[in-house]
Amino acid sequence: MASVTTDDISDEGELIQPSPVPTGRVSVLNMPYIQIGGGQTGGDTNSHTRGIRRHTMSPGLPQTDSDSLRTPFPSKGKERANSSNAVDLKISIDEFRRNSPLPFPLSTETSPVPSPRDGAVATAVGAVGSVLEELEDNRSSQSSESTPPCSGDELDADPGSADNGATSGGLKIAVPSLRRSLPNLLRFKSDRQTSDLESDVESISTSMSTSSLLRPITVKSARSRSYLTGSAAKEGLLGQDEMLRYFPDRKVTIFVGTWNMNTGRLLPISLDDFLLPMDIGSVCDIYAIGTQESMQDKREWEVRMQETLGSSHVLLHSGLHGVLYLSLFIRRDLIWFCSIVEQSAVTTRAGTMYKTKGAIGVCFHFFGTSLLFINSHCKSNVERNPQRLVDIKRICKYMELPRQLPNTNEYLAVKSDVTSKFDYVFLMGDLNFRIELDRQEVDSILSDCTGSEFVSRVLEKDQLHNCMKHGTSKHLRGFQEAPITFNPSYKFDVDSNTYDTSYKQRTPSYTDRVLYKSRRNKDMDCLAYGCSHSITSSDHKPVYAIFRCAIRPGRENVPLSAGLFARDIYLEAIKRRPTRNSQKSSSVCSLQ
Repeated sequence: MASVTTDDISDEGELIQPSPVPTGRVSVLNMPYIQIGGGQTGGDTNSHTRGIRRHTMSPGLPQTDSDSLRTPFPSKGKERANSSNAVDLKISIDEFRRNSPLPFPLSTETSPVPSPRDGAVATAVGAVGSVLEELEDNRSSQSSESTPPCSGDELDADPGSADNGATSGGLKIAVPSLRRSLPNLLRFKSDRQTSDLESDVESISTSMSTSSLLRPITVKSARSRSYLTGSAAKEGLLGQDEMLRYFPDRKVTIFVGTWNMNTGRLLPISLDDFLLPMDIGSVCDIYAIGTQESMQDKREWEVRMQETLGSSHVLLHSGLHGVLYLSLFIRRDLIWFCSIVEQSAVTTRAGTMYKTKGAIGVCFHFFGTSLLFINSHCKSNVERNPQRLVDIKRICKYMELPRQLPNTNEYLAVKSDVTSKFDYVFLMGDLNFRIELDRQEVDSILSDCTGSEFVSRVLEKDQLHNCMKHGTSKHLRGFQEAPITFNPSYKFDVDSNTYDTSYKQRTPSYTDRVLYKSRRNKDMDCLAYGCSHSITSSDHKPVYAIFRCAIRPGRENVPLSAGLFARDIYLEAIKRRPTRNSQKSSSVCSLQ
């Protein structure tokens, strides 16, 4: 490709007689990857800059000047042009870092088209690398002559020279740091063969410009695809390529929360401490929240959860069984990889109008991994521990899941145990297991020791802890619980953090629990297990656990959810978010 020199540029910044593009190579003139603009200082900002044509990065991206780098275009092998004739090269750093459509590494050399890694795409990006390289060198030489040297790697966004009349925007950019981060941001992930790019320059330029965020799919590769029904093709929607695109480490994070809401109370002002705890730095991919003695206005509860999680998540499914609610939220980017959600419920207290005791379970496949979430509320009182174990047995035996979804491992499934049919099982809820100590003993231990010492001494008398330790119930075998590091979640005076001061003087207990089970223990880690003591609207505290689970690719023979979610909940919650801080509480009806 013929080079473009300062002799080819007019005083207005226009290209004079551009050199033709030779066959087999792509000119920067035809590549619409970065937005480059500018003109003479104080002149026409719409003129072309040294033969590089102005293009928009992608439709809908904001075109702002406040986050741009303004500096003269350097001329290779020559001294810097006079500031009065300098032109402006604007590269939006913000768009480069967040919205760059360039899925390939930087290169400072041009290459023939047939090579996918060093070809047409690298030719355009090579210009960016050269600009940053020469910009850094010229900037350092100029600063040594006219201004004190900059500290570190910082460059002013605007020279602020009196000759060019520009005003400094106060933006400082670390160019070497930018150059080091670009290769990571612009990684080229393509397994196309060299022959896929053997086409003329015009067709390549057209395909790139129409969908710069998506890699082109050649007709040859499309014809060679496999369309076998139920096959585990790596390029399928649930295949390995798509899974690794979102989860390179093959791990998904799951939030499991439980809360006995003490029916009839107002919701707290904020649910952040429950749904967005500070135990880990990132929001989880999947949320499963189960409540017991739930508020009557189920829609209001769902809107409040959606409002807390924000627009990044959507409500995939919401089920109820009496006053037991179970809601599933998932990142909206991942909704296409979910199967349909199936639901089942079991009642453990027959003959009552309101189903307050029992369980509700939901299951679905995420890629090729099956998940089961069970929200349960077992019988209360310290002396009814055998009845609680019977409740868990009934739940595991009579919960009819899955129905349409395939069993991911039929050889390990047991007909009388629903938990054996899934890769991961999460049992949450007000299980109502108590500490077999009287109130005075617990208060004495609490006053004598705090933290882990208090927890270890109290757990010695915890009914669930001892049942799992000694294998009392076969339906609890295989379940695990993360180490408890928080104080008992029950029972508190409402609107306070004081344990029960009523005449009953109930013993503080770990009634609210999250148990988990995996077919392979090494595939599952519990990252956090905590309690939200700042929420005081109930006599129970919300309890949550955060997991990281390994996933595997799936087959195309499962019924998918087809991207369905609760759009009305989403719209209402997003509408409330701008005025979120002004909301004080949410009114609900009391269950009589």
